[in-house]
Amino acid sequence: MDHTAHAQELLASLSSLFGAEALVLDEDGLCHLQHETGFTVTLVWQGEEAGAFTISSDVAEIPAHAERQSLYARLLRLNFLLIETGGATLCIDEDERFAFLCRELPVASMNDLGFIDAVTDFMVQAAQIRGQLQQTSTAEGSSPSFDAFSQHAIRS
Repeated sequence: MDHTAHAQELLASLSSLFGAEALVLDEDGLCHLQHETGFTVTLVWQGEEAGAFTISSDVAEIPAHAERQSLYARLLRLNFLLIETGGATLCIDEDERFAFLCRELPVASMNDLGFIDAVTDFMVQAAQIRGQLQQTSTAEGSSPSFDAFSQHAIRS
C-alpha cells in the first residue's frame, strides 16, 4: 500500500474516534481538528515521498517587540531536551506572528492506534503549553513553572 492511501486510512480511524466528519485532506494536503478548548490542530500531508504528516498548532501570539524577548526565552526553556514538549518542537512564524508546536508523524510503520495516540498526545501537549505560556505571560516578570536544569540531570 502506498503511504498516501495509508495516511487516508489513519485519518478515517481518527475521525471515527472523535465522531467527527470524515477528516479528508484538501487540495493542499491539509486537514484540521478543533480541540475542545477552541484551538485548531493542523495536519499537513508532506507527500508520498516523505510519507509523513506535520502536525502543528499555534500556542501563543508573538507580542509587540518589547515583550518578544520574554516569550522567546520561555519557548527556549520549554524546548529544552524536548521533554516539556513531548518530543515536538516549538517554533515561530514571524509572518503569521504566532509561536507553533510542531511534530513530524511518519506513517509507514504507524498503525491506527499509534496514529490516534500520537495525535491525541500532541493535542494534550499543545493545550498544556498554551496554558503555560498564557499563565507566564500574565504574570509580569515570571518564568515558566519549571527549572529544566533542576528537573533533568545531565550525565556524561
